[in-house]
Amino acid sequence: AGLDNEARELVEMGFRRPGTVCVLCSTSTLSAGVNLPCSRVVITSCQDYGDKGWQFLKSTRYRQMSGRAGRTGLCSQGESILCVENDTEKRKAEEMMRALPEPLCSHLGEAAPHALCRFVLDAVACGQASDSSRLRQALCCTLAHHQLRVSEHPDARRALDDAIGAQLAWLTARR
Repeated sequence: AGLDNEARELVEMGFRRPGTVCVLCSTSTLSAGVNLPCSRVVITSCQDYGDKGWQFLKSTRYRQMSGRAGRTGLCSQGESILCVENDTEKRKAEEMMRALPEPLCSHLGEAAPHALCRFVLDAVACGQASDSSRLRQALCCTLAHHQLRVSEHPDARRALDDAIGAQLAWLTARR
């Protein structure tokens, strides 16, 4: 957690180079945004901290973390170990592993202005978008656009255009 892209790339390069970085210990945030050729993932707890505090690991989160092992094209196989503390946790873990993944829901589609702000900042910072028209094009490629059916609902389109305009105005004022 807290690594910028350059630091993540250095960790990835070190992990890929034999004998340089042999073991990584991290929070669950490493499970997103990296493509490491590891053969084994050890998850030390069935508890995960989320929006509602500590709760039992969701199947989607478990799959994301355990999916770091045996990456297609990088390793021939992978192994995931989930540590449990008692028989009750073991039973719940087995149910969780057999469960279907939870439905995906875009954070851009929620009433979370910080998510849209981050989207705008990232799109501008990486050069993907330099004006509101390009930001709208980038937004059309998101899960939120699909889930909100923005192209079918003029009110949703106007609300997103207003939000994008507000974020651009905020950025421009801080140059």
